Amino acid sequence: MLPNRAIELIENTFSDYMIGKINEKAFLSKLETALDNLPFNSEKSFSVNISKNKSMGKDFFGFNVFPEIDKLEDICNKIANDDVKFKDIVKRWRSIKEWEIVIDSLVFDRSFIACNPKELTAMLLHEIGHVT
Repeated sequence: MLPNRAIELIENTFSDYMIGKINEKAFLSKLETALDNLPFNSEKSFSVNISKNKSMGKDFFGFNVFPEIDKLEDICNKIANDDVKFKDIVKRWRSIKEWEIVIDSLVFDRSFIACNPKELTAMLLHEIGHVT
């Protein structure tokens, strides 16, 4: 279980951004710092970006966590081109240290979905749980 302070820091960062207390650059920086200091996260680092693709027909995705692109390409190439056992794929996946979190900008659009900072924190931590 996470310490309340760690959760509170992430939640406050979402809140500050949503009420306009901090700009996007400060939000991303504070969120990355908070994530890099999670107690279970000593070996992984996260960069955070906001996707602003508002093209028609775009599906809402909320939050996604991906390996940094060079690591993702490496693993995909090994899966596609090597005779690799599933346990070896899992081992390689778990060894990835650099991750990217992409937040769909629609999570901040109150006319689209009315998430509060607690809910956004829960969604973010859920996604991070997939890689820790």
